[in-house]
Amino acid sequence: MIEGFLADLMPPFIVAVCPRPTGWGVVIYDIREVSPSNPRGIAATHKEPTLSEAQRWASRQMVERGAIEATPEDPEPELPWESLICGER
Repeated sequence: MIEGFLADLMPPFIVAVCPRPTGWGVVIYDIREVSPSNPRGIAATHKEPTLSEAQRWASRQMVERGAIEATPEDPEPELPWESLICGER
């Protein structure tokens, strides 16, 4: 019962948008996809030349995965990017 309650409170997805030498990388993690062959739960990776394009791609992915909702008033909602952008490695 408690595990189901926590699963409802915790989003299954984590999105990281990180600078790379030739653009911006996006990694979508899905805790439901953690397995011995995928211990980090990586659901998707993608690369875009600019930060804004990487953010748009990630937002569209989250809409498609049902993590955020698009509405007629806001057909392309954005994730709260302040906490999702990686620092330089």
